[in-house]
Amino acid sequence: IPSLDDVIFTMPNGTIPFDFYFNGTLYSGFNLSSNGFITFGTTPPATTTYLPISVTVAYNGALSAVGRDLQGAFGTTANTTTASNVLTNVTGFAGVLVGRIITGTGIPANATITAFDPGAQTITISDNATATGTAVAVTIAAGEIRYEVLGSAPNRVFVIQFKNFRKFN
Repeated sequence: IPSLDDVIFTMPNGTIPFDFYFNGTLYSGFNLSSNGFITFGTTPPATTTYLPISVTVAYNGALSAVGRDLQGAFGTTANTTTASNVLTNVTGFAGVLVGRIITGTGIPANATITAFDPGAQTITISDNATATGTAVAVTIAAGEIRYEVLGSAPNRVFVIQFKNFRKFN
C-alpha cells in the first residue's frame, strides 16, 4: 500500500497479547484506520471515516488520536526525462528516503528511491522514466504504522505509532 491512504486493517483477537476492558467489554483485537484511530467490535469503520467519534456507525467504540483524513505519503514535483533514472528540479524533500516507493506520471510501477541530493535538487530512482515531463507531481510513500507491547505482566501497555503522516491534500 504505497500511500497508506484510507486503509482499514482488521487486527484479530490476540493481536494485543492480553485482554483489556473498553466500555465494559473485554478486547484483544481491533480495527485500525490509517486515518488516525481504532475501533472495537466486528463492524469495521468505512475507509472514508474521518471523524470516528462523531459518526453513527455500529462499532462498539472508538479511540481516536487524530481522526481526520490522513495520508502516509509526501508529495513534490520534479522533471522527468525518458530513459533517465534521475529526477531533476525536485521542489521538496519531505519524506524522501532511500528505499521508499515513488510514483508519478512517467515513473515506472514499483520504482524506489536509490539516492537523493537536496543541494542538486535530484532524486535517483531504481528504473528509468518512461516519459519526459516538467513539474510532474510525484508521491513518496513515507507512512508507517507500528504497534508493540511495552512492559511485562501485569504492567503492560499496547502502543500504536503513526509515523510520517500528513493531512490529505
